[in-house]
Amino acid sequence: ILSRGQIVFMNREPKRTLTSVSVFVDHHLAPSFYFVAFYYHGDHPVANSLRVDVQAGACEGK
Repeated sequence: ILSRGQIVFMNREPKRTLTSVSVFVDHHLAPSFYFVAFYYHGDHPVANSLRVDVQAGACEGK
């Protein structure tokens, strides 16, 4: 997870057909953060990212 140009969380997941992760969103990730994922296909890295916009207070108390 990247936010404001800093790595705020990093994790390695075992290889599976489908992987799911949960992200705890707090004020450190506002106003947006990037979820970055990559893997290796043979010797070639494959990467993608997703920008997530955070609305401050939208999830408060839910």
